[in-house]
Amino acid sequence: MGLSAPDNDPVALRRALSAARKPLAGPKNATGKPLVFYVAAGKIGAFDLGARKDLWSLDGTPDGRFVVGHKLVVAREKTDLVARDVSTGRPAWRHPLPPKAKLTGVAADGDRFFYVAGGEAVALDENGNVLWREHGADLGAPAAAQGLVFVPHLHQWLSLLDGQTGKPYTRLRCLEEKVSFVRAGEDGVVYGSRGAFFLDEKAAQGSRHGATYHRPELPEFAKPILGQDAYLASGSGYSALDRSRVLWRAQPTPPGKQLSFANDTMVVLHFRYFVAVDGGGAVKWALREARDVAAAEQHGNAIVFVTTGGEIASLDVETGARASLGSVGKRAAGATIDAAGWKAPEGEPPLPVPQALAQIVRDRDVRFAAVKKWAAMALGALPEGANGLTAALIDAVRDPQAPPDVVAAAGKSLAKRIQPNEVSLLAPGLSVHTDFLTGTKPRGIGALAGAAATHKSVSLVPLLVEQLEDPATTDADLAAIAKALADIGDHTAFGPLANLLIIHRADPGANLESGPWNAVAEAVRDVGGAEGRAFLAHVAADPRTAAAIGSAARSALAVEAGKAK
Repeated sequence: MGLSAPDNDPVALRRALSAARKPLAGPKNATGKPLVFYVAAGKIGAFDLGARKDLWSLDGTPDGRFVVGHKLVVAREKTDLVARDVSTGRPAWRHPLPPKAKLTGVAADGDRFFYVAGGEAVALDENGNVLWREHGADLGAPAAAQGLVFVPHLHQWLSLLDGQTGKPYTRLRCLEEKVSFVRAGEDGVVYGSRGAFFLDEKAAQGSRHGATYHRPELPEFAKPILGQDAYLASGSGYSALDRSRVLWRAQPTPPGKQLSFANDTMVVLHFRYFVAVDGGGAVKWALREARDVAAAEQHGNAIVFVTTGGEIASLDVETGARASLGSVGKRAAGATIDAAGWKAPEGEPPLPVPQALAQIVRDRDVRFAAVKKWAAMALGALPEGANGLTAALIDAVRDPQAPPDVVAAAGKSLAKRIQPNEVSLLAPGLSVHTDFLTGTKPRGIGALAGAAATHKSVSLVPLLVEQLEDPATTDADLAAIAKALADIGDHTAFGPLANLLIIHRADPGANLESGPWNAVAEAVRDVGGAEGRAFLAHVAADPRTAAAIGSAARSALAVEAGKAK
């Protein structure tokens, strides 16, 4: 694992793959039961998903994540790795870690355990004795399976070692992408960063096009890599990294085909939200949890997760159906899930996608502005005929607690997706005015105005004019209303637009750069025709006109003159 060694040797890779044992079809642990090993408020335990109750529970507060072997489960406790019996939780052995060395991760294959700390990869046997040590520069957290150990290093290479001896079989160099993670599970061995390489004989190509590879489209709020970053020491314990990640499994791939994901689905976990998308980024289902999720893993068709409140539940990857499986009874800090081959039980289906995304947009938790903005944009990308889409978007733009960028994103989606027979749904929102006695305030007027303009909704012009004439209307909303009136093109709006300029024509406050005057002047020109152009010429020529309004009038006339030429 040094700087100089043969890279991407197809013969050596073939030899390594032929030495690998057949992968397990079920859980790794010796009980054969699907288990959740958890840490919760001074307790550690193993929860049996089938029986829906604890297999065992003990006092304890490990400092690292549980790593599941066959008869043993290992976690870091202060300065030692401590192995416990998977059936009872009783300690079996302790192994001291190198003092002050950064532990990046631990992996298990049967009852051999492998860890990377301080530039050294170390293998332990079932009794905690050292089998071998290998040194290297900038080593990442390992993975292990089928008698092989996989160690990323220097963000560029993946070394394949014999699990018994530590002897290197070969190493792979990625020529076009970093090696930021490696994972070994029921779907084989996958590695990469923004995309995923499948470990087969084609991996010796080292390139995306030559290897079995897939890079999916992820939502903007998602973390940009597909696995836990192998070089972060925080990944060796439970942390916020477990609460914002992408959950997926590789699909068995016919020879010569590119990698695909099981069910063509990735599920993005973002603290309390689950969002399932296909390979093109289209939303399949979405779900908001009442509490943050402390840990989650996908196994087969199921996502098993533990909330910070201690609830254990599952989701069907294809449908999003949720089933509650029990509780650890305390606040959970993290969990490791060993449930390969387990099938999700029947559960309650999630809300329809428009309502689910709108629920995310309206969530009161102020931590999640990025995911709310994405959800507002995703509403506009849903297929035609999505049930309740327009109503959900209107609710989003009228939400009094939504951040301005979320309202703007929802407004764009609303203008894009509203249908001609739905424009009447805008009227209630446009009818609301500021009332200091009752505390009433309009919300999302600019976004509603933009949607009204989409289908040139003349029926809504009176309501838009009332908002234009309301002294409480903000400059930003005035600009949006003026643009909407210009797009609709109804001449009845000329008088109110011209009056707005007259009222503020000599107002020194009109010189503020944030004013709506360019939009208002252009609307006067577009809906007023010759009368509007004559009016703008008068305003522009009058020396008493505020500079900003005069400039806006001249600009509108200059654009018109340019069009005429």
